[in-house]
Amino acid sequence: MSSVSITTRTARFGSWFIVKNSLVIIFLVLAILFAIIFLMIVPLNKTRSIIAIMLASHSCIAEIIYSCNMLFADVLRSENHIKRRVFIDAFCALRSYLGYVGAILIFYSFT
Repeated sequence: MSSVSITTRTARFGSWFIVKNSLVIIFLVLAILFAIIFLMIVPLNKTRSIIAIMLASHSCIAEIIYSCNMLFADVLRSENHIKRRVFIDAFCALRSYLGYVGAILIFYSFT
């Protein structure tokens, strides 16, 4: 049985990291909100183009999955920047896997 090691080190980050992380978090929240608003509009739309609506809905769901994963990673990263530490946790591999899955969902939602 293998164990996951957790390492913590202190590091120096520039103050612009916090500004950049704040902007990224704001834009990710906006992307999630726009995708949810679009998904709420879809059932109210009575068009005959069902396939186009399904493809657009699939793109929105993929965007929500990817943005939620990136939002969680950026919140964790900004917390580490504020505390000025380098922190490798046990869920790092899971977050990277979900990031790849979300990106693949977005890329294949347009085909």
